[in-house]
Amino acid sequence: MLSSENISFENLLLSPHVNSIGYELFIALCKHNELETGFYARPDSTNDQLGYNATKLYLSATMSSYMANASESIDCHSFSSAIKLMLTCGASASIFSTYVENNLIEGANFSDYLSYIGLDRHERISSVAAHYSMIALDGYQNASKAAVASGVIRTPRRKPAGFNDDIFKTCLMNSVQKERLVSLDKLEKVYGTWPLSDQMAAKAVLLGAHHAVTITEGRSYISIYSFLAGLAELCDFSSSTRQLDELIFMPTYTYPTFLDGKSSGSEDGDPDDTFDAKMPHNTGNDAERISTLVNSWTQKQPKLLYSSILLGKVWVRLFYTLNSVSDSLKGSMDKVDALLGLAFTRFSWTIINSVLIEEYRYRNDRDSYDLLVKAKNVNRSARELVSNLGEVKEEFGANIANEIPLTFYLLSCPLLWPFLGKQSSSDSDGEQLYKIVREIICSTSDDIGEDFDAVTLKNGTLINGSELAISALPIMGCFRNK
Repeated sequence: MLSSENISFENLLLSPHVNSIGYELFIALCKHNELETGFYARPDSTNDQLGYNATKLYLSATMSSYMANASESIDCHSFSSAIKLMLTCGASASIFSTYVENNLIEGANFSDYLSYIGLDRHERISSVAAHYSMIALDGYQNASKAAVASGVIRTPRRKPAGFNDDIFKTCLMNSVQKERLVSLDKLEKVYGTWPLSDQMAAKAVLLGAHHAVTITEGRSYISIYSFLAGLAELCDFSSSTRQLDELIFMPTYTYPTFLDGKSSGSEDGDPDDTFDAKMPHNTGNDAERISTLVNSWTQKQPKLLYSSILLGKVWVRLFYTLNSVSDSLKGSMDKVDALLGLAFTRFSWTIINSVLIEEYRYRNDRDSYDLLVKAKNVNRSARELVSNLGEVKEEFGANIANEIPLTFYLLSCPLLWPFLGKQSSSDSDGEQLYKIVREIICSTSDDIGEDFDAVTLKNGTLINGSELAISALPIMGCFRNK
């Protein structure tokens, strides 16, 4: 039966590369027109598709084996494996069906797409994830709307035409960085002078940042997909005091040639304006503390043995919520809501909430399933995340780290802490989020509370996401003259 699906077994035997798993799964799903949710790899198709059912069962077992091998390794890279599987299996299918399938130029097909993102070879997960950025924003037209799509943000590489500095500075009123940052390159040069919380936020943004070149110009992106890939690669590192800085250099990628989108423009500068060279990083006490916090986090990965079904469900919720949050940001082009700090804050809530809901629902204890059966996704506030976390915390108490380990591990990630505060000075949901996350992560160790406060508080006051210094880097299309 398997032979009828033309699966390349040599790619999946022994210790398969995660890209090979994603590649073979994509080919099978594309053949059967099941890209939307087929990456669950659940053998539930009709009886006349026995070969396809067998293929999905085999691929699901391969994913489980991939997770199990990681969990049994000395360094325990199973969190990394879970993220990689979502990015190669779920994301590759979702991005194609949403942004590629109906926008291919004449003569192009899915093979061009797979080759472009690198799924047909052993590319790093950060490279695979970065290629999604150019695809998601391929249809962006200059200055017509905010350049945000599916958790991907495009930022200028010079002052955009018609940019209104006065409105922008008004929105930055309470930020440490009160002047507009010209580019990601500038952000990398100056963040070492900021307070600890702003430095940590900048590290998170830079971990998800990269560049691309078209025929006529260079472009810059900040991507939640790349951020997640960066977290996965951080967890693959052996202990190193510079592991984070080694990953936040910003590579430059080529632009897709198989899409009927906008591959030329005049907004970002010429294609030679690329910033591949590593910039000097802050080496002071804050830099050492950040490295220590991140290194400590990577060494505490939980042993995850989750199936393709759970990872697929997490991915679907994450993908569609990122799309919804991104769409809502497009209506705030000249307001505080259009600031990078708030955008990344809402994306961070999306990651945590999506994992929380599906991880909780997937547990074996069916008696408590109803607790989050009506749980909602986040969008413009943290209210739903606070509600969902509160209910789960009340049920599990001090055992929460064992019951929802993937969610707990994300809450424990220092790179997400700057984004677990408020959206505004009057945001009571943000206050509640800070309190409940602090209680949860301190359930296993009181020592972490001091570190959490150091990153989430400034002078004893909870961080306001709109005031994070990273917001001085504008989002393309925002704060223009009307």
